[in-house]
Amino acid sequence: MLDIKFVRDNQEAVAEAMKNRHASWDAARFSELDETRRAAIAKEEALQAERNATSKSIGQMMAAGQKDEAEAAKQRVRAINDELAVIGKDREAADEALREVLLRTPNMPAD
Repeated sequence: MLDIKFVRDNQEAVAEAMKNRHASWDAARFSELDETRRAAIAKEEALQAERNATSKSIGQMMAAGQKDEAEAAKQRVRAINDELAVIGKDREAADEALREVLLRTPNMPAD
C-alpha cells in the first residue's frame, strides 16, 4: 500500500505511474477524501480544545459562585461532545474510503 503522505505530495508521479501500469487512479477522489479527512481532523482538534478550555472554566465559575454561567458552560460541553461524535463518524468514513482507495492502488514501478 502506498503511503498517504507520499501520494499527497506526489500525485502527478502516482498518476503517471498508474497510467504506465494501466491501472485506474482517481486523483480527484483521493484529493476529495484527503481534504474531507483533514478538515474533519482540524475541526475535531478545535472542538476538543474548546471543550477542554470550557471544562476548565466550569470549576472556576463554580468556585466563584457563578452557577448559571457554569450551567451554560456545561451545556456547551455537552453540545461539543455531540458535535465531536458526528464529526468523528465523518472522519472515520473518510478514513475508511481513503484506505480503500490506497489499498486498491498498486505499488509504483521501480525506476
